[in-house]
Amino acid sequence: MPKCKREHVVYTTGVWDLLHVGHINHLRIAKSLGNRLVVGIISDKLASTYKPKPILSQELRRKMIMAVKYVDDTVFVHNWDEDMENSIVFRVTLRAFSPPAFCGPGRDIQTMIASQNYIDSVIIPRLEGISTSAIIERIQCVK
Repeated sequence: MPKCKREHVVYTTGVWDLLHVGHINHLRIAKSLGNRLVVGIISDKLASTYKPKPILSQELRRKMIMAVKYVDDTVFVHNWDEDMENSIVFRVTLRAFSPPAFCGPGRDIQTMIASQNYIDSVIIPRLEGISTSAIIERIQCVK
């Protein structure tokens, strides 16, 4: 009887504004944890509920993420319920998170979603000193 090899789908979400090496590192590690990587792009409206509005539009951010070789598919996340549904639709077997740079409402909800759906989760460490906020701050200081 042939053995069926189960596909391991990794799912991660983020705003992904001003794509940088920290984002690429996160996506590379997330992809290495499974066969397929699905990336949730947090919508402009949802991101604005817990942090400054993204500089780049959600469409541009999605195009950038799709250009990254580790990414197999993307989906917009307009609310946290949708994030839970994406885990089911894509048959996610692992959720990848970054340690929160802030204590936003989304982070707690994402962790709860993973545990309620019995999905394993992993925290991918951030690269020290690399963040979108730090890049924006440096640009503002150059003016």
